Amino acid sequence: MYKADNYQMIFIEAENFNKISKIILDKIKFPDIITSNEVRQDIAESIGFQYASHVNQAFAFELYIKCIMIIENGEYCYGHDPVELFSQLNIATQVRIELIHSLANKQMRRHPLYHGFMEETSFVQLLEEAGNPFMDYRYLFSKSNLKPYSLDKIIETLRTEILRLKPDIYKY
Repeated sequence: MYKADNYQMIFIEAENFNKISKIILDKIKFPDIITSNEVRQDIAESIGFQYASHVNQAFAFELYIKCIMIIENGEYCYGHDPVELFSQLNIATQVRIELIHSLANKQMRRHPLYHGFMEETSFVQLLEEAGNPFMDYRYLFSKSNLKPYSLDKIIETLRTEILRLKPDIYKY
């Protein structure tokens, strides 16, 4: 663990990565019908934008988690793994964040193996699927079969927790 006290600065850094992720997502174009080579190029570019957004979301997630650690304990841990970072939070904080997320974001999706079935995703499942985005989403030319990835609603839950802990974080 590393001592730190400037939770506001890490929060602002997290906000910046989160905003960049959203700006990148706004560039994505997935048309309903593929009609030309230009449309195919838009799709290829959009896939690249999506992966760049994932990496920025991962940075935001990491910084929001570390911000909560600093607020609660005056220290943070090194690392990038979403599950490991989340497990370093106080148990009560973990439970509160999981509960808030579950109540606000019930997510259903097609089962990855049995596409005819729907499954509900859990907070921990989404963290596990996020894996190591810094490695998974760069050098894409050598990758295949990437797992589903969704940290956006988790990030919003972390932001909510930070604003609950420090409602005046923007006032400084």
